[in-house]
Amino acid sequence: MKQSIGFVIITTIVTIVLSSCASTPESSAVLEENAVSIADAVRDGYVNVTRKIPSKQRVVVLGVTGNDQSEAAWADDELIHLLVNAKRYTVLDRRRLDMNLAKRKPSGEIEETSVKELGYLLGAEMVLYGNINSYHNQIRFLSLKVMDVRSGEIIAITSERFTAG
Repeated sequence: MKQSIGFVIITTIVTIVLSSCASTPESSAVLEENAVSIADAVRDGYVNVTRKIPSKQRVVVLGVTGNDQSEAAWADDELIHLLVNAKRYTVLDRRRLDMNLAKRKPSGEIEETSVKELGYLLGAEMVLYGNINSYHNQIRFLSLKVMDVRSGEIIAITSERFTAG
């Protein structure tokens, strides 16, 4: 008897927890209402991660990856633009490095283990990189990270939500 009551209680708790995790049309609508443009997400992400980069550092943007290559390329170029115009950093051109040397995952994302090595090869002190992930087709998340090349430590990370299109 005690075992069956325990089973019912555990089953009820699991059901409640799982149902609260499920995505509903209402939760998707709330996400869409609160989402911003890609330009806002890139700018906000830039502000959040560069707070941790000391001035006068040699910085390279290794790239932003994602399923939508044009969206990722735009974010990548915009980050470089923001860094250069800030005039606080020496921005290095990653195109000097043959990106075929980069170890990439099947998704095109740069592996964490090669970020430090690539930054070192480019003469950078800090590496900025990221990716764009999709949620319910229209909602995207831009994730940005900054790694200190000397220590390999990720010194800043942010995730910014935006609406596709």
